[in-house]
Amino acid sequence: MPERIHEVRGEPASWPSFDAVVCTAEDLQRLGRPVRANFAFVLAEDHQLLLANASKLMEAVLTGFDFGKLRFSVKLYPDTVFYERTYLNFPVFLSSQVQTVIDIGAGVGLGSVCFRGFCPEAAIHCFEVDPLALHLLQQNALGLGNCFVHPVGLAGQNSCRTCRLWPEDPQAEWGVEQVLPFREARAALKELGLEPIDVLRVATGGNEVEVLTSLQEQLEDIKVIYVEFTSEQDRKQIDQMLDPTHLLWQEEVSQGNYGCLCYLNRCIFYESSGNL
Repeated sequence: MPERIHEVRGEPASWPSFDAVVCTAEDLQRLGRPVRANFAFVLAEDHQLLLANASKLMEAVLTGFDFGKLRFSVKLYPDTVFYERTYLNFPVFLSSQVQTVIDIGAGVGLGSVCFRGFCPEAAIHCFEVDPLALHLLQQNALGLGNCFVHPVGLAGQNSCRTCRLWPEDPQAEWGVEQVLPFREARAALKELGLEPIDVLRVATGGNEVEVLTSLQEQLEDIKVIYVEFTSEQDRKQIDQMLDPTHLLWQEEVSQGNYGCLCYLNRCIFYESSGNL
């Protein structure tokens, strides 16, 4: 698409963040500062490929998920982490009451696939900032229907976070990096009119407590909350935050430091316990 290919001039600091960059390591060293791009192809002097993060797109595989009479085809990466036991044990007695699902850190969309299977009438809103995950998420969302993808991360405050792609040496003043946009969670959801929330999933790779803190005032009204964690400290803090209003419904813990927790609103549980 020639209209999307541009010659850039001026100081690199004034350059935008590119969708894709093709260059040599020598080019990057000569610039003396990082180039910002979602996808990059970096070549050595002998034209050997040093970096091609977009090559992971070719590793995606198609798999199927069955929910009763429903079957969803989903694209995912071989290293995609999915806590199947937790997500497939959704409190189904609430399914008819779920109108709005918020999936923060949706990844490729496996969590949302499960929510669609259990809550066929719900509107699902996915937030994802990683370009590789976002590429598959946008495709998977099309097959779910009434599923909306927001290409931004949610966090405790508005910010742009830098992720170095290459080289790995943090001392290098040149290279390729991603600049990922984040919005303060509560403000972003309010701006989109996404209140109230029936089901919330937070899986942000280490920033879960930050997101929950931003949504603190809304948590007590949410029916079901899924939270993934990457440290024992975070797991304990998440439980401390949610225990006053929610009970632990399902959990998976791996090696003590990784896993997924599912919480059910206490008031709803006690009201519905006679029907369980």
